[in-house]
Amino acid sequence: MTMERNLPGLAVALDREDTDEETVGVGSRLSPEAARRRDERRAIVRAAEDFYGAPWWDWIRYTNRHGVESVGRARVIILGQSSLAQRIVVVERAVRATPVDNCAFTAYGCERLRWEMAPGASAPTLEAVPLEKVISVLCVEVDWCDWVRRHGLEAMPASTPSSYVEYRRRRMFVNAFVGE
Repeated sequence: MTMERNLPGLAVALDREDTDEETVGVGSRLSPEAARRRDERRAIVRAAEDFYGAPWWDWIRYTNRHGVESVGRARVIILGQSSLAQRIVVVERAVRATPVDNCAFTAYGCERLRWEMAPGASAPTLEAVPLEKVISVLCVEVDWCDWVRRHGLEAMPASTPSSYVEYRRRRMFVNAFVGE
């Protein structure tokens, strides 16, 4: 959990001096009011640098602090600070990207995304989201046409370094074929 606690920008997103007192978990069930899974059980949002040997960062739809529906990739699940229980999902924010002409995903209604990054930033903007503001867990896919055009058929996102240049270029789709 040390990697999660040391995520650059985490203390700022949580509006704290440091993250030493944070209790970090790998996942948390969504509130009873959030969208349910197909089997009617409550969804779980997961965020872990190492979950059984590999990263697992769920994508979520949530209501941001301005009351606007937003999308982001969960990076850290905060279960509390010291003895205070407080469930927070820290997300890397994504925003709508320009649709591509003649794209089957766009035609079907898949939402195209890009990372939200401050000017000069080397990573996506972080936002602390109270767990009760999470609407649903999403299925988000890499924009493979864009990816292959830039990296070729052999490169995979997990094996490609995530430089600030790559973060700015990367595009994803909310998969509309898989219901929220």
